[in-house]
Amino acid sequence: MKNTPYQSTLLQQKEGRLICPACGELLSSQDVESFARCPYCDHAFVLNSEMEDFLLKPLVEHWCRMNMNQIQNSPEFDQFRSN
Repeated sequence: MKNTPYQSTLLQQKEGRLICPACGELLSSQDVESFARCPYCDHAFVLNSEMEDFLLKPLVEHWCRMNMNQIQNSPEFDQFRSN
């Protein structure tokens, strides 16, 4: 028996992980992105704006950290900070 795609207005999350609505397992964004189904119970996820936000959040946070490090290490930032 296959599960129907998950249609929800709010994805349930805990500690930055998605909670599978079928089995309750905690899934990382890599789990959902790689499989599009729960690797534990085969529950199918629907790609919607909420799911896109969940999948993209780690990438955006990493990009922001990398760019902030570059900005803080630039000579222009030192000039700005000393004024």
